[in-house]
Parts: sequence; C-alpha cells; structure tokens
Amino acid sequence: MNFDFSKQRNKIIFTTGRKKEWISVSNILFITVDLTLCSVFVQHKKDPYYFVKQLKEFEIELSEYGFFKANGNTIVNGYFVECLEKVNKKYILKLKDEKRITLSRRQYSKIRKIMSK
Repeated sequence: MNFDFSKQRNKIIFTTGRKKEWISVSNILFITVDLTLCSVFVQHKKDPYYFVKQLKEFEIELSEYGFFKANGNTIVNGYFVECLEKVNKKYILKLKDEKRITLSRRQYSKIRKIMSK
C-alpha cells in the first residue's frame, strides 16, 4: 500500500492495487509502528491501513495538524484525546473512542504542560 499527501494538504491518499481512498487527516486517530510496518487507525473503521514508512516522517508531516508523539512507537491526533490518566504508575491517554495509549514519562511532562494552558 502506498500513500501520499494530496495537494489539499488535509487529506491522505491510500493506494491499494487499483483502488485509491482519500482519508481526511482529521479522521486519523493514531499511528503506530511495529519494526517497519505502520498501522494507521482511522475513526469509524475497524481495521487500520498498513504500509511501510518511518514513524518520524509521519510525525513531521502531521505535527501541523495537532499530532504528537505519545511514546516511541505511537503518534496521536490531539483532537481525539479525552483525558490523561495514571494507572499503576503508567500514564495513559484515553481517546474519545475509548482506546487507550500508553504515554512515555518524557512525553507526559510535555503533554501535561500543554494541557495545563
């Protein structure tokens, strides 16, 4: 699967074979990476989109849309963050769709400053 940003800059084009899908950046919940395979989780879609790309590239391209690094292998769309919880000495981001993302200690201090403003 390939992807690129459209000229409109607020949509991503996912290409699978001959089929192209335009996905609004604002509908992306979060993106995770496992070794070299990225999983893009989209609102109202059960299965993620998969493809090979470095998470750092996504982080740079999507930072202007409110995405931030939650931990070493996940970036999150800040729009979907409902609250920040501490569970068993771990910090957890609870998203509006009830998904939970572990927040690293380093990122916790950054996010806490942002949320306190």
